[in-house]
Amino acid sequence: MSVNGIWRNSYGSVMSLKQERDGRIYGSYQSTTGSTGTYYVLGYADTRDQTPERGQSLALSIFWHSIGNEPADPSWHWVSGQGGQLLEEGPERKLLLMHDMVATAAFPGQNGIGRHIDKLIFTPDPGAAVVHVEPALGLIERAGTKGQSADFSGEWVDSNDPSIRIRPRLLDARFGFTQANLSLDGFSCAAWGFIDSHTRQDDCGLQAISFSALLDPSSGETVSLSGWLDLATGAASLTLFRNRGTSPALSYTQTCVDQLRFVRAKG
Repeated sequence: MSVNGIWRNSYGSVMSLKQERDGRIYGSYQSTTGSTGTYYVLGYADTRDQTPERGQSLALSIFWHSIGNEPADPSWHWVSGQGGQLLEEGPERKLLLMHDMVATAAFPGQNGIGRHIDKLIFTPDPGAAVVHVEPALGLIERAGTKGQSADFSGEWVDSNDPSIRIRPRLLDARFGFTQANLSLDGFSCAAWGFIDSHTRQDDCGLQAISFSALLDPSSGETVSLSGWLDLATGAASLTLFRNRGTSPALSYTQTCVDQLRFVRAKG
């Protein structure tokens, strides 16, 4: 599986990824910007390896709640959604990812609450020092019988297109591991990612959400959904990244973005 390995971006942050046969990705992320720590990564990738003519699409979700024992700070409420592809250009392999960093609480010294968009380029760095953590996959499978609740649980429908639906279920309260069923453009697929289960109405009032899925195995299209549930209004605003593998010459078309607004389904 092509995305397996250790990757470093231009900021010096390091990401370790493992891909399963069904396209599921799990791993860890060590950031060098803002708050520092080690964080869980979940995602999905096209099950086909990249070729010189076509990249391998992938979507990733990150919850910026550190796995370690660092002091907590406001960024522990944040999530990210990333989408793009693994591209082969001659002897070089790169992860080209659009990044939606969802800041749901103000963090002194950083930008304020909002969606912060960036393009990240990762290159292989097999010699990087990585904090190896127990795979999130195993933790989720063990937590699956807990069935804990969250504000963003149950069935949600897009207010503009009722055929777009998501049904998330929080599995683990500490790190927000969540599984979901996603319906989009006639496809129904499994998704997984994170819900900030530590949100309080009197705190930030915005519950961070990030999911990733392999929408269409035949085309290899992956999607990420990232944003927040406004606890005051009961509506969720999520950025949608739709990702496909392209040729190197068409890499600027790899990710299409849309904005969805979900409300709780009636009944």
